[in-house]
Amino acid sequence: CGCTVTIVGAAELGAGHSDTLGHLQGTKIDLTHTDEVDHYIENHYTYIGQLGGAHGGPQYKDACGNIYTKELGYNHWDLKVNSTCGG
Repeated sequence: CGCTVTIVGAAELGAGHSDTLGHLQGTKIDLTHTDEVDHYIENHYTYIGQLGGAHGGPQYKDACGNIYTKELGYNHWDLKVNSTCGG
């Protein structure tokens, strides 16, 4: 996005996600909301619907298959890294 991106969570234990591929396994990171980051994700990636539950919110997918969830009630995006796009 050409802007500052702040990682506020990565491989921490007890991140509250129940899936087997999550923060502890190194496949998820949390990015702080800023106007620039929010605008970039919401305008450059494909909206794929709402995720329900306590960590739910609108989800977007980039061209590489990575999924960004704007967690409602939290101050960050939850990014599930599915691919690095570079191989």
